[in-house]
Amino acid sequence: MAIARIYLLYMLVFGLIGPPIVLGFLPHDDQYFQLEYQLGLKEHPAYFPYTYTAYVYLIRDHDPALVWDAYVWLLYGCLILALLYALFLSATLRKYDARPLVTWSEHNYGACWAVAVVGTLACGWILSMQLGYQHPVATFYDLGWRDLNIKRAEIARTINLGIFSLGLNVFCAAATVIAIAFFRRWWVMLVTLAVIAWFVTLNFQKAPVGYLILEVLVIGLLLGIWSLRGVFTGLTVAALAFAGIFAFSLKSWDVGYVAETLIIRVFLGEFADLPSYFEVFRDNPAPLASLLPAYVKSWLAISADAPGRIIMQVTGPAENANLGGTANSFFVGEGYAVMGTFGAVISPFLVFANLFVVARVFSLLKKDFLNTFVFGFLTFKFLVGLFSGISIYLISSAQIVFLGYVGARLLAERYLPRIILIAHDLTIGLRERLGWPPLRE
Repeated sequence: MAIARIYLLYMLVFGLIGPPIVLGFLPHDDQYFQLEYQLGLKEHPAYFPYTYTAYVYLIRDHDPALVWDAYVWLLYGCLILALLYALFLSATLRKYDARPLVTWSEHNYGACWAVAVVGTLACGWILSMQLGYQHPVATFYDLGWRDLNIKRAEIARTINLGIFSLGLNVFCAAATVIAIAFFRRWWVMLVTLAVIAWFVTLNFQKAPVGYLILEVLVIGLLLGIWSLRGVFTGLTVAALAFAGIFAFSLKSWDVGYVAETLIIRVFLGEFADLPSYFEVFRDNPAPLASLLPAYVKSWLAISADAPGRIIMQVTGPAENANLGGTANSFFVGEGYAVMGTFGAVISPFLVFANLFVVARVFSLLKKDFLNTFVFGFLTFKFLVGLFSGISIYLISSAQIVFLGYVGARLLAERYLPRIILIAHDLTIGLRERLGWPPLRE
């Protein structure tokens, strides 16, 4: 599958270029030295813009030996995952790609699109209620960079993120795929874009826009409806949409500055915080309960921040504790945070086990829109999880969705017809014994 290869290449590039950057093997320009002179090497600034030198500065604050160890573990995880994929999963996905898609009627696709739009509106209405029926965009533009990020964090704590995820990753994604590939009407696309734009800005995080388009690309690749040109078009749209929100948050419309900042944030930002995991949790590992989903912690009355939030609170500026988001970590970082060296060793095997089971099970099901959509949703969640940590591979809503959906589909496709046939035979035998007339065929 093309998207899996892209992710593996992405990780391998990080593993190869990370150590030279953070250990200072690459030359730095005069801007870096001016920055070092102005701020010193012992204190983090209260405010730090996203620039190349900013990331170099932040990650050079670690012990070089510790940084090197962190990226050796990263390279280990990437190589093991790539090897497992090539040996045990690549052939399965190639066979799945070659299978024909069982298509529906246009009426059925239209009905699914309508359900997806109504579902998005319902989720958005719930989030609007929680925000006091005030859309964030109406109040954000006059805020400075730090106030804007603090406000985003407040919104993330106010709204139900589970409802937002349901609306974004299920209803918005389904409406987009159907509008692009199966129910092509100009007004359908217009309504879809308007509803999605309204919904995603209720949270006003930068990542959801890019994630939504990436999810649509993954689902489209599994459905076999995207050409290589379509994939590049989708990635371009994702980059432009992400850049628009990024420019808004930076309060700058300088195309060159926004483009440079965006590239740095997306690429360098993925591994800039990794050494912190191997430093902060070296002697004080995070509790295993910290990996539980937020709703499970709430039900069990567990108060334990995720490792990524802990990193945000104890490293860098003190103001980070009030900002939204978490410090990024590849799966090896969060594995180390809760289980030490053992966690880093087993982390790529936990990741692959989830990807393998999902792919193998869905290869046994009929390849129609509904099955493939859920397959794409789960694949997307697990692939994105490569950069967010190990928690999604231990216990997560994605696994609950997988077990519930697969159980229902296997029951409906394989066992329910048998149950109906057995019940029919029993009914006929019972009527014969009682002397009742036979059933009409």
